[in-house]
Amino acid sequence: MVAFTLQMAIAQGSESILGALMGVVDAKQQQQFGSTAGLPSSVQKQIKKANSGDQQSQYELGWLFEQGNGSVAANVTQAVYWYQKAAAQGGNYGAMAYSQLGGIYQFGKGNVAEDKKMAFACYQKSADMGNNGGMLMMGSCYQFGIGTDIDFDKAADWYKKAAAAGNSTASYYLAQLERDRKDFESKNTVAMIQMRDQHGQQSQQQPQVQQQQPAVRQQQQAAVAKQPAVAPKQQAATPKQPVVAPKQQAATPKQQP
Repeated sequence: MVAFTLQMAIAQGSESILGALMGVVDAKQQQQFGSTAGLPSSVQKQIKKANSGDQQSQYELGWLFEQGNGSVAANVTQAVYWYQKAAAQGGNYGAMAYSQLGGIYQFGKGNVAEDKKMAFACYQKSADMGNNGGMLMMGSCYQFGIGTDIDFDKAADWYKKAAAAGNSTASYYLAQLERDRKDFESKNTVAMIQMRDQHGQQSQQQPQVQQQQPAVRQQQQAAVAKQPAVAPKQQAATPKQPVVAPKQQAATPKQQP
């Protein structure tokens, strides 16, 4: 039933995508995730703000529960719960939330099963909302056939859009795409799958998006960095552009919208 819902979501757009995401979290879990019981006081305050509709807090809680830290255990289902709430409100944080959700589905994290098509749908929504990390990931999806058919021209177009929107990693990816294009086209299907899988392994170690993260985190390196262990931050109004697939970083990363 969930698989059917996800396929419907991909076909019907953002509202259905959010409905599918909520399908991952049952009613009991929704009540539990909105509770502050047993959590550090700083997280309790953030949950209260998020419950009142504060989008930045919702996004930061998604990041916190996706990564976990010394005082809060990672809980990917809870991360999906908060990301979808941020995504529903649109704007910069909403676009960033869709990009993060794409990473969760691309690789399958926690009890969320890998679903490349759902990952593609989330990246597409993020990119359409202007997120340069989502644009970067759309390029990777078309380059490596993640949830869609391989299309080098479309990959190049998305990398160019990401670069124009301020994503510094996109220029490197575009140059690599042009170098590898002939090799991709000349190799058989097995070789292309091997290259795609290798890309997937590398991308888990790189930041997914390049946008400014929350003040509780440090600077996120643009190209190759481990994902952070604490919640990220972005300027609410017009965040600078800095991604769980290829990307998101050290103790306190930044994303650039």
